[in-house]
Amino acid sequence: MTGLVLSLAVAVAQFSPDWMRIVIVLGIFLVGQFLERLHPRSETRRDSVGLHPVWLMFALFAFGYLFGFVGLLVAVRWRRRSACSALFAAAISREPHLYRRKVRLTVMSVASAPRQLALALEHAESFAREDFLCGPSNAAALALVEGWPDWPGRCVVLVGPEGSGKSHLAAIWAADAGARFLAARSLGEANLPAALVTGALVVEDLAAQAFDERALFHLINLAGEEGAFLLLTARTAPAAWIF
Repeated sequence: MTGLVLSLAVAVAQFSPDWMRIVIVLGIFLVGQFLERLHPRSETRRDSVGLHPVWLMFALFAFGYLFGFVGLLVAVRWRRRSACSALFAAAISREPHLYRRKVRLTVMSVASAPRQLALALEHAESFAREDFLCGPSNAAALALVEGWPDWPGRCVVLVGPEGSGKSHLAAIWAADAGARFLAARSLGEANLPAALVTGALVVEDLAAQAFDERALFHLINLAGEEGAFLLLTARTAPAAWIF
């Protein structure tokens, strides 16, 4: 509608009062619109033909200069085909063996790994309570953590596979209880009384035969004597450990 109004306005301003020429301009516009409807729309839209704007501008200027108005009509279609041909030629030059062998397209080699572009996207890790996703598998553990200090004992153990959210739950409890963190492999080297100075301690990644058993025994006894709380995390239940 905008094109129709503009074309008629220009025709009236230039040819008035010669109404025959104005009607001719109107006819040309209507015929052009009709032909444009018959032409596939995806061929005339830059975002559908997959061309870079520079390619599109070059195609319009080059074909328009060489072939006039007809060149403008076929510029996008021909430029698209030439771009595809150029990309295909570049692919052949990079990996000619893929195109020279006579093999069936239905047979794919799994020996070579697919090429993927690794994007270095930063991900902010958060252990806040609002970022913890509660579900049926961890509802009991979350209720236990949020139920502190009304625990059944001074020492509790969170058991679950890797990636199940044990560290996230421990961070939530540590924020509430002011607890410190201690790796299980460092039990034998840590100053246990200093580790319990805040009255709460998280010991992470307990595993059978991977920590100082005597140091853990002393830590549990010391927590009971001082009224401190311990939260232990492990991938397997302590009953399955072999001491």
